[in-house]
Amino acid sequence: MRHFICFICFLSLLGCGQKPKSTFEGLEIKSIKADGKLSDQIDVKDSYLLLDTVADANIMYPEKIIKANDGSIWISNNMRRQYNLVNFSSDGKWIKTFSKQGQGPGEYLGISDFDITPDGRLYILDGRLDKVMVYNSEGEFVNSFKPPFEADMFHVLKNGNILFGLSTWDEGYGKEWRVALTDNECNPIKFMIPADDLYDPNIWLGHSGFTVREDGKIVYNREIDDRIFVFNDAGEIESVAQLDFGKYTVADEDKKNVEDNPNFENYRNIVGMVGMSDGRFMGNILMNGQNALFVTNGDNTTIQPIDNALRNIGFIDKRMVQPITSDEYEILQLPDSVAQHINNEGMALRLLKF
Repeated sequence: MRHFICFICFLSLLGCGQKPKSTFEGLEIKSIKADGKLSDQIDVKDSYLLLDTVADANIMYPEKIIKANDGSIWISNNMRRQYNLVNFSSDGKWIKTFSKQGQGPGEYLGISDFDITPDGRLYILDGRLDKVMVYNSEGEFVNSFKPPFEADMFHVLKNGNILFGLSTWDEGYGKEWRVALTDNECNPIKFMIPADDLYDPNIWLGHSGFTVREDGKIVYNREIDDRIFVFNDAGEIESVAQLDFGKYTVADEDKKNVEDNPNFENYRNIVGMVGMSDGRFMGNILMNGQNALFVTNGDNTTIQPIDNALRNIGFIDKRMVQPITSDEYEILQLPDSVAQHINNEGMALRLLKF
């Protein structure tokens, strides 16, 4: 009997030495350990899509890409605060450019984010007017709605409800939260992911946001916060992962002062959007002041950064999409046809398959 009791005590002591697992609202947070080393062990296959160079297809600063149900792609474009959406076929031929910037009925002042529904409706989040603008598949204005909060990003669910990523500076209805679920008229249904004061109110986080997996699940992240949330198509949180950068994780105090903070030269954190394909996360991290790509391995336990300075603007067909313009292509060894296209003032998309 004495030996049995001693054995139980031994097991208890072992248990006391284990690190408790982190949870979020009852869900275990999957910790993804970062090894912090650049790796050339990942098999990366790239292909290129050359975009038309007609005047109406001119893209100065692409911010996001979405593939519509008809197979065409849409790219949001910021041309010195002149915002539009450019539509291309799957082989890069220009189809149309959507632009209704202005202050009249059915017009927007800016495009913080956009989405395309399965039936072709176009949703635009105007962060300057704090409105959601809705247009039909022909580009005709349908309606607009004003949420009772400020948001940087959104995603329209299959059932018509909307997920919003709330602005850090929001002082409205959702100021204590990071994500809101609303009905199709932007009336709040519920708020998720409690907010904290660990943010810099001077930093806009619009380049992170929502991406869609091949199975319809939605991946959400925001810069500086190293957690990655996966939502089901009803807008409920299904799983949570966290990239563990160890001693290189951004200190809480520095999260409040991002701009011109020299300490960020020593940190590593997610920047931009994160995608997920075949059970692996992929995206960009800021590593020692330099932009790099990362992809987790099959069992989601190690981050393997890839030395590459280009940002991503989204994910289509299980591939990360990087824009390549004349300002960016010199860092890559491009095929001659791609280099010639860009030298002729064209633009290309680099599609990365891990």
